[in-house]
Amino acid sequence: MPKMSGRERSQRQRRDPITHPGYECPVGRQYGKHSIWEPDARESSAAAAECPALACATCSGLRLTVASAAAGCFRMAVLSRPDIVSWSVTKLGHWDVRSPEQIFGRYALPASGALLDVGSNLGWFSWLFAQGGRRVYAVEAFPTNQRAYRTTLCLNPAWNGSVTLAATAVGGPDAAGPCVVSGSAGDNAGNGVLRCGRAEGCEAARAGGLACEPATLTTLDSLLERWGDPRFAVVKMDVEGAECDVLKGGQRLFSRSPPRFLYAELKQPHVEACWREAALRHGYRAATPWRGKDRNLLFVREEAPAVPAGPLGPYSNSCCGWTPESRLLPCNFACTAADAHFSAAKHRWEPVASRTAASGG
Repeated sequence: MPKMSGRERSQRQRRDPITHPGYECPVGRQYGKHSIWEPDARESSAAAAECPALACATCSGLRLTVASAAAGCFRMAVLSRPDIVSWSVTKLGHWDVRSPEQIFGRYALPASGALLDVGSNLGWFSWLFAQGGRRVYAVEAFPTNQRAYRTTLCLNPAWNGSVTLAATAVGGPDAAGPCVVSGSAGDNAGNGVLRCGRAEGCEAARAGGLACEPATLTTLDSLLERWGDPRFAVVKMDVEGAECDVLKGGQRLFSRSPPRFLYAELKQPHVEACWREAALRHGYRAATPWRGKDRNLLFVREEAPAVPAGPLGPYSNSCCGWTPESRLLPCNFACTAADAHFSAAKHRWEPVASRTAASGG
């Protein structure tokens, strides 16, 4: 095939636009290898008429763009403030991945089952699954992101019946408010940080130019019960260091119908430790290498007996001796801070001193 010039490529794209059910993706100026669309006044006015949050960018903190996923294009609300997710969707057309298949690699998604998107941010992963016809349950604590999420749903009404948003923070069973959630400094305005306790407020965050608002708090178990314990194929979690607490308050995930896949950001050591231990106990193994600087990791559930909790309880941060090659199986798993290890032969935790005597340890 002869090489096309940029002008010829643009003309061809205009003749053969990417389409999504109910929406045709417009083509605009070139940005590197990507064709970027910037809304004109007419398009912005039309979107604002549909979804009032877009009528006043300074009031809502939102603006309109068009996202380009593998399944097609769709209109999406992003943040006006400096925000890496908003920048990526606006300039590159997508965030992180363009389809679920890029996350799961050689593993096929189950034919049925919903997505649980905990820490949905602007909803990128929710939209990828909604495009594919999946039921989506999302949890987002930051009101700014909640407004963007609802506005994208408004812009894509075909998804309204399949997407449920819980506008709340989730934590452990002992968590208590009041809570506030604020944006992050730099180019990560939509990265909500939750703080709970009587002394917490928004004064310092707002003085630093950050968005900050009150947030409600519940547990994941409470939400699952309210939703009727849906069957999930995938659980994605990114809650900026609170993942361990969310797991403590979300044991219905594993006691009812365990999801096939878990996908989480494990860049913080204590989160990595508690997720590896939870994966071990509930029969999951690491399925793919780390993704990116945030160390996103996919776990897949194996048909194997669950491992009982360690001597420090189900969420001790003392796990070590794990490698991807061990496939999260019980053998060679140790918690040195607890001076114990798991014996596969006896299917129980034992002191390290007895390790040499445990044939399967």
